[in-house]
Amino acid sequence: MNNRWIALAVLCLGVFQFTLNWFCVVPAFPAIAHEYGLSIPQVAALVAAFVGGYGICHLPAGWLSARFGMRCALLIGIALEACASLSGALVSSYPAMLVTRLIAGAGGACCLGAVVGLVSAWFRDRELSFAMGLTTGVAFALGAATGLFLWSMVVTAVGWHTAIVIAGFIGFGVLLLAWIAPIVPRAAAATLDGGHLDTRAVRRVLCNGALWWWGLSIVGSYGSFFTLAQFLPIYAERVLRFSPTEGGRLSALLLLSGIPAAMLGGWLSDRFGRIKLLICGAFVVSGIVTVMLPRLDGGSLHLAAAAIGLITMIGLTPWFSVPAMYPDRIPLHDVPAASGLMLSLAAVGGFAVPLGFGRIVASYGFDAGLPYLGIVSIAFTAFGLIAPTPSRRRGIVGHIQTDAA
Repeated sequence: MNNRWIALAVLCLGVFQFTLNWFCVVPAFPAIAHEYGLSIPQVAALVAAFVGGYGICHLPAGWLSARFGMRCALLIGIALEACASLSGALVSSYPAMLVTRLIAGAGGACCLGAVVGLVSAWFRDRELSFAMGLTTGVAFALGAATGLFLWSMVVTAVGWHTAIVIAGFIGFGVLLLAWIAPIVPRAAAATLDGGHLDTRAVRRVLCNGALWWWGLSIVGSYGSFFTLAQFLPIYAERVLRFSPTEGGRLSALLLLSGIPAAMLGGWLSDRFGRIKLLICGAFVVSGIVTVMLPRLDGGSLHLAAAAIGLITMIGLTPWFSVPAMYPDRIPLHDVPAASGLMLSLAAVGGFAVPLGFGRIVASYGFDAGLPYLGIVSIAFTAFGLIAPTPSRRRGIVGHIQTDAA
């Protein structure tokens, strides 16, 4: 078996544990709210805390990869997130839990940035988006759906504290596997093993206008998607009188529908290009469906959740591949930092959108909060329309000969 597919499998597990340890707290929200006496805005702050740490640390995580190597950054990220999950289950106060979610988000930033860089190193341009879809799409969605749906059963069976501890230990298991597996191609070791952080590298990333425009294009969609994934069950339970299991199934449907969509989006991107149309079109259509959510009954809500997950992920997969599509501007060792800049901007939405949603729902109800999510999704997509279109030419790693087993 080719080493790049072995590496890809390990990197997929790294992303799986990342989103599992992100979303495994969501089924515990009712128990956490009861234990600490929390309101909806305070529960929303737990969501925002993770994304805040995630967003703040994306750029530092990218530069950590440039300085010490992508493998090192990946291991640090997994370790941080696993430790933070364990700590979050053991603390005895709401402020302390907020801190653990912030640290977990920082670990997630290190993990995801390194994964994007390593996938870019292993795969050539015609396979890049498909491989990126398997990691940032399929593995991402599986981990999130496991945390949202399966972990609701775990929380019910063993309690929320033990359930989060189990997720943390899964992270440690993946850490051990990443430690021993060949996740760095030998031919690119000199590029990926660090020693590339200097002022020129910082300027190459921060002064790249394309990265800013593409990062801003997803602020609304990114924040709205993950707000929906975590609050759609609460809406369904409180307004439509769904059971907790039925509500959890909605979020699982939203995320699991992204699995075929991630592979489809990657294939379409690699095969036909049209990156701008694919990304911006998907975000606008998913925003329109989100605006319509309060008008839907229970059966239609399931279809809408699947549609939002499917359409959003079709656009999100090529979006993750964008830094590797500018070979003349972004060398391989800058890819994690370039991805980090885009994800930092996206995380602004992940932080601000759920906070705004929580306040709107508290004041005006879900009938106002859900359309708000769709409107901000559509509005920020305009930045993608003015971004320069990525090249379909051979990617930055086209010259690297990958290792064979």
